Amino acid sequence: SVDMLFAAPQNADAVLMINPRTNVTDTTALSGFVTTSDKWLGIAYASSVDMLYAAPYSADAVLMINPRTNVTDFTTLGGLGTGAGKWMGITYVALTDTLFAAPFVADTVLMINPRTNATDITTLAVTGVGATKWMDIAFAPSSATLFAAPFDADSALTVRFTVDQSVVAPLRQISELTNQLSSLQNDLVASEAIHVSDQQSTNAALLSSQVARLSLQASLSSSDAAQSAMRAELSTVGDTVCNRPVYAAGTRPE
Repeated sequence: SVDMLFAAPQNADAVLMINPRTNVTDTTALSGFVTTSDKWLGIAYASSVDMLYAAPYSADAVLMINPRTNVTDFTTLGGLGTGAGKWMGITYVALTDTLFAAPFVADTVLMINPRTNATDITTLAVTGVGATKWMDIAFAPSSATLFAAPFDADSALTVRFTVDQSVVAPLRQISELTNQLSSLQNDLVASEAIHVSDQQSTNAALLSSQVARLSLQASLSSSDAAQSAMRAELSTVGDTVCNRPVYAAGTRPE
């Protein structure tokens, strides 16, 4: 796979590409789509075939993207109807090597087999829910379950897979390890923040100490100046006292 991010063109005429290392965007490499609105919403990567798939919102076909060659295909997985708001959000489940798109207005979950380029809009029917149902969909490997977020539906859509527990167990362990790693990373960030805070406190204490020392030095200088002034005054007084004439008893003039 390539180190790039891809955003599906809903109203734009190009796929948005982002290089996460350089923070550079590209809206020309995968361009030339019609400018009609609400084409595709949501994009997912199928690792088994190294391809990207965007869910057809109002488009009549799934958008396929080869990230290595920057070639797009929006005809192979077609024939899905021209109605608006069919599916919104898509995810890839490696466990079954299948892509699933959440039904927004459509009455079925869209399933895509990336190896055979086949679509299925009959197996996972969800009727009687309302006009606008769910948006966005994700797979939880620890429970082998798909979850779609409710838009106007009154509950999340769940699709559970019946699989051998020996298959799910490693996925659950990976999920737990991922959570532990995330927790450790958060602890590390918090520890670094505390270290920075302690360093700032130390710097503040040192600065305060330096200010106090300078203040003391200023006080001492002021004291020295005061002492010098006092000596000068005492010297003047001493001169006056010492220069006073001395008279013998009874001879001091009135």
